[in-house]
Amino acid sequence: MFAGIIETMAQVVSLEVSQEGLRLHLKTSVASQLDIGHSVAHNGVCLTVEEASSKQYTVLAVKETLGRSNISSLKVGDWVNIERALTLKKGIDGHIVTGHVDEKVRCMRRPSGGGVGEWTFSVSPKGRHLLIEKGSIALNGVSLTLYGLSETSFKISLVPHTAATTNLGKLVLGDEVNAEFDVIGKYIQAFFLRNKGFNPSPV
Repeated sequence: MFAGIIETMAQVVSLEVSQEGLRLHLKTSVASQLDIGHSVAHNGVCLTVEEASSKQYTVLAVKETLGRSNISSLKVGDWVNIERALTLKKGIDGHIVTGHVDEKVRCMRRPSGGGVGEWTFSVSPKGRHLLIEKGSIALNGVSLTLYGLSETSFKISLVPHTAATTNLGKLVLGDEVNAEFDVIGKYIQAFFLRNKGFNPSPV
């Protein structure tokens, strides 16, 4: 479990495509604090550490993950938001984030210069039903408050700290980001749909 509060970023050093999926080799300032088996969120995607050294570590993204997230579009040199799993001593400053991406949303409008200010993202009809005004959403693993809902889009605002310390401030128009909707909302939706006799489709 995560909180959507990004600790730092990791840079993609190399990529390996295999039958298992996509293996990513990354370097980061916290690599020495990672051990094999640790869960780390990458742009909001929970991946397990396979190898770790003082400066680099390796994770594997399987086909399901590649089809649902923007991990498949990463290139050598790209920067990824990372967050290590919560511990019992760590406060939840954002909201409950599972690291399981629901869908990709697209940047439709961004502020000029620096990334600070109001952004607009598209959302699918299935995803729209899980959004509420002033509710929480994780974009590339960043816990944010959404507003300005329409039938096809929503807005968020980036403060200077978030724009400077995550990869959201570097987005350009048309870029896709990983979206995880509030897990509490997903459970409530599933409960009511089942009670109405419907079996909810996955987002």
